[in-house]
Amino acid sequence: MRLSGFGRRSALLLTFALVPILAGCGSNPFNPPIDPGGDGHLPGDTPINDSQQNLMIRFEKSYEFQDLQAYQYLLTSDFRYTFSLASDPRLVDQYPNWGLDDEIQSTEHLFDGFTNTRGEFFAAASQIQMSLIGVQYTGDFTHADSASHYQKVIVTTVDMQIEVPNPGADPIVYNINARHEFYIVRGDAAVLQAGQEARSDRWYIRKWDDLSPPPPAAIARLSSLTSGGVQRTPATWGAVKDTFIR
Repeated sequence: MRLSGFGRRSALLLTFALVPILAGCGSNPFNPPIDPGGDGHLPGDTPINDSQQNLMIRFEKSYEFQDLQAYQYLLTSDFRYTFSLASDPRLVDQYPNWGLDDEIQSTEHLFDGFTNTRGEFFAAASQIQMSLIGVQYTGDFTHADSASHYQKVIVTTVDMQIEVPNPGADPIVYNINARHEFYIVRGDAAVLQAGQEARSDRWYIRKWDDLSPPPPAAIARLSSLTSGGVQRTPATWGAVKDTFIR
């Protein structure tokens, strides 16, 4: 089972806490039809991605509840992720064109576990908790003449903890706290995968910028922190993606 009962309840509480932030953008995000989720891991009240707000709610839930199919179908076929130059310059050079295949492979490894190219086994994440703080919706400057089809979502802070079992030792918890920006597109203007809907009432993520800052000097000198018997590792989302693809 991917999440303990406590983990699922915690994730639900975090998701419900997010709703007032998103609802402040002018609509109730739970008015649209409810979708049962990709491969059955999502809570039954998860909305479909029929608005900008509901896209981000579904994004959060699909990642927290480790539903790979639901997560994959939120990304366009020409999806691109950019690593933070401030925090991960090596990864910027290593992955100049991180696309859909990279994103899905890395996420699948995180959700299901894998053995890397050095023969090291990484267990599947046992719990993921995420909160999107300070969510703002604005025009996409790269498509300034098409505001009805292209939007930008600024998440001032992604606050996330990913717990991964560590056989023979305490679990590793990756702590992520940084700004991220998403460029989203309406379905009837998107470059889509097979199975996605090219509809005016569907929204997808086409580009994602990690804007993590450089780590504080004191933290940068430490590979991990220990609290309550758990190894807690400051991380960027990009660094986690890299860890689970190699």
